Amino acid sequence: MDHPNPVATLEVRTADVRQQLPRTDYDYFLSADGSECGGAFRITDIYGERLPITGIAPRPNLAQPTGVQFPRH
Repeated sequence: MDHPNPVATLEVRTADVRQQLPRTDYDYFLSADGSECGGAFRITDIYGERLPITGIAPRPNLAQPTGVQFPRH
């Protein structure tokens, strides 16, 4: 939320693989059954800037601050 640049992708690390989560029509990224969640996240903006996100345990129905921000383009 409140990023200065539009978010293009959200990926979750499971074991040694990054899994890109699909974006919904209402602009959320969801895992259908939650199986991909639980590892480190990475978000990428439309300019290709990537932000790693660690230390957040995903919880349903809760917006969680990441503490990271994209540089403004």
